Amino acid sequence: MKRTAASVLAVLLCFVCALTASCVFSSAMGEAGTDTNIHAGDYVYDLLEDGTARITAYRGEESEIVLPDTLDGHRVTSIGRVAFSFNDSIERITLTTGLTEIEENPFYSCGKLTEIVVPEGNECFYTLDGVLFESSASRLVCYPAVLTDAEYTVPQGTRMIGAWAFGNDSIERLTLPDSVTQLGEYAFAFCPNLSEIALPESITDLSDGAFMSTGLQSIALPRGLVSLGKSSFAYCTALSDIVLPQGLQYIGSAAFDDCVSLESITIPDSVIGMGDNPFTGCTRLKEILVSEDQPCVCVRDGVLFRKENDSLICYPTALDAKEYAVPEGVRSIGSFAFFGSSLKSVTLREGVKSIGYGAFMRCESLEAIDLPDSLTLIEGHAFVNCFALQKIVIPDSVADIAAEAFITCPKLREVVFPASLKSIGQQAFYNCGLENVTLPEGIERIGEAAFARNKGLTSINLPASLTEIGRSSFTNCDLLVAAVQRDTYAETYCAEYGIAYTCSD
Repeated sequence: MKRTAASVLAVLLCFVCALTASCVFSSAMGEAGTDTNIHAGDYVYDLLEDGTARITAYRGEESEIVLPDTLDGHRVTSIGRVAFSFNDSIERITLTTGLTEIEENPFYSCGKLTEIVVPEGNECFYTLDGVLFESSASRLVCYPAVLTDAEYTVPQGTRMIGAWAFGNDSIERLTLPDSVTQLGEYAFAFCPNLSEIALPESITDLSDGAFMSTGLQSIALPRGLVSLGKSSFAYCTALSDIVLPQGLQYIGSAAFDDCVSLESITIPDSVIGMGDNPFTGCTRLKEILVSEDQPCVCVRDGVLFRKENDSLICYPTALDAKEYAVPEGVRSIGSFAFFGSSLKSVTLREGVKSIGYGAFMRCESLEAIDLPDSLTLIEGHAFVNCFALQKIVIPDSVADIAAEAFITCPKLREVVFPASLKSIGQQAFYNCGLENVTLPEGIERIGEAAFARNKGLTSINLPASLTEIGRSSFTNCDLLVAAVQRDTYAETYCAEYGIAYTCSD
């Protein structure tokens, strides 16, 4: 549960940061504007190509707001996404008559907002029972967070539930009419008590994060459903019963991330595409059922593989084996493929060329892994939080160690680096247990904080081939004495940044 809470918080923070950045980015790229990020009193706005203003942020603390008709003489016609989101002061807001566009719910998680007023003369928006709608697109824009009803039926004629439209702690049961054909991203995300929803057959796609972090225990999916977006049911910790309909063609990455009550799932034969491991963090998942006729994926000894490129997609977390040898013929280990498994030992056979992003993340019992000579790529976060990992031998076929590949492996005492090594990415071995490090001649770059917080690190050789070392590469390595060659970049680096060192001629 700690990981779930942290992950949910991270998603919320990313929502604010990413969407705010998106507004600034699109503006800065001159999205039809001549000037951007302009401040006018409590408002920040940018200009659209027709010379009208789009509000992108509100910095005030008033409880009642009447949006201005103009800002610096420019008519206000648009409200950008997250412009008012997470504001804890606003209780009532009155829109303007000239408002013609509202992007993704700009009032998301306004904890005191009880009333959105659409003035007479505005034909683009309206409210019904306190809920804000867009007329032309028949879009439900904002279901305020403070509404206390346990049940809500979306009115007939609504065609779209907008992105981030809900986010309400009180709602328990939702009914959607058959006029709804589209769900925006994260449409019902963070409705923790939402346990029942009736989806019409008119919906063919579930958007990214559509039901993230809801209280759903089961759900009947439309028979015409074609795709599940990434993270569509992520953090639905009570979800234990779901039947994927025949006709479903695509399952997105992390679609069921942290669905800790899910024990079994059947992938229909109609699925022809799948993102990275859809079942990360499903700690009770012990059975993935796939027929022999399934064209996209197969299951061998309980493990899910992608047929088209011989990739291991998911090693279910609930499998209780302590050792596992990847079958012959496998070419890649997919992103997050072994996430959170309790394996102690893994063997990758010859032929495996790549280890995906986060592939062994949170494998807290993993003590040893054999890497084949065919391996050429280890992506970032591949072994993060492998608390029991003690030693790793990186084959000569690997030239670069990705950023943050081995963060917080506190028992990792020994790494055998390949002679082919050219670079070590930032924070690659941050907060590990390394004591002595031998780097090969030919290495050129060590990234920022690559060995930081290896508090037991006493020695490292810095070859003459090095041309770049991050300023904080050895922060909190207080026992370290580096070995360098005289008159090299490494010597200059150590002298400049106060790293104790010895010189050899």
